[in-house]
Amino acid sequence: MKVRRLIHKGWEEWNTKMPMKLRKQSMFGEEGWAGKYQYIYSSDKGEISLVKLKVGGMDKPFWMWEIMEISAKKLFKDVERFSTKKESEIRIRGLLE
Repeated sequence: MKVRRLIHKGWEEWNTKMPMKLRKQSMFGEEGWAGKYQYIYSSDKGEISLVKLKVGGMDKPFWMWEIMEISAKKLFKDVERFSTKKESEIRIRGLLE
């Protein structure tokens, strides 16, 4: 299994194009809605993206790790979310190894 780390496009846009004043006023706060990196896990079985996303309401947003298949091999039905990166990677290994 191979892993590539990319700058998440949503994080990049938030941090380079969004004025600080608007970021601070946003429901996502200064940090934005996406973590800095997107991880792409791949093997002969398929390809899965892992990102850190802020979810929840305006009062108590929190961070989750989300996996999504980006190949067309139908490894699982929909996105799946996890509390930690480690939990996400265990699931990814189970799907790709």
